[in-house]
Amino acid sequence: MSLNFTSGLLYYEVIGFLACRRKVCQAKALLISGLLLRTIGVDDQMIKATVTLYTRPGCHLCEEAKAAIHASGCDGEFSLEEVNIDEESALRERYGYDIPVIFINGVKAFKHRVDPAEFKRKLRRLVSG
Repeated sequence: MSLNFTSGLLYYEVIGFLACRRKVCQAKALLISGLLLRTIGVDDQMIKATVTLYTRPGCHLCEEAKAAIHASGCDGEFSLEEVNIDEESALRERYGYDIPVIFINGVKAFKHRVDPAEFKRKLRRLVSG
């Protein structure tokens, strides 16, 4: 989420990530936080998904995936975080040449290829719950 304020809800979100080790729990923590934020009147425009693209320099499939993400027509609905797997040995070991891998709010959504329409559908489904 792209919110810069301190509140009990933000604390809940962080605790949700620390307490839950499984991705499903992490996604539920984000969903609950988003629903609570909407309940207290936080505008949906303030709540953005985080899209994480695991990549490495020179990866042509990664560039194609990034282009497809931007071609989806929903750039304002998420923040894109690119992670170079070569900078961390654990990520390099985990993904190797099996990239790109795209996560939406901590949930694995794509591997290798991304269809713009499918990206938009999954993004909106994972944000709205």
